Amino acid sequence: MKTYEEMKALWESDPEEFERRRTEMIEGIISGAPRESQTALRQLQWRIDGICAKAKNPLQRLQFYQDFFMEAVYGENGTLRQIISNCGEIEKLVKENLPEKNEKLKVIK
Repeated sequence: MKTYEEMKALWESDPEEFERRRTEMIEGIISGAPRESQTALRQLQWRIDGICAKAKNPLQRLQFYQDFFMEAVYGENGTLRQIISNCGEIEKLVKENLPEKNEKLKVIK
């Protein structure tokens, strides 16, 4: 795998080769993931590539990426909301399965 500096130099000198290698590296990472995750990873990469294509300059691309990932984490259907929801469900299950206060623990000897 190339270093950041090598990829940056390639991007500056030969953008088409940079894009070919970038795509090759991404595909290598996705192909190395468990088979059941590969479709979702390709879909995610497709969305990221679409964001990249809309940007007019690197700063705008960065802003688009930030917006995308902030929405993915903090948005209405984001990861954080899913975690909080799951914690609520776990808390409910625990409370439903706790012994009553008047039940005594049995000591086993």
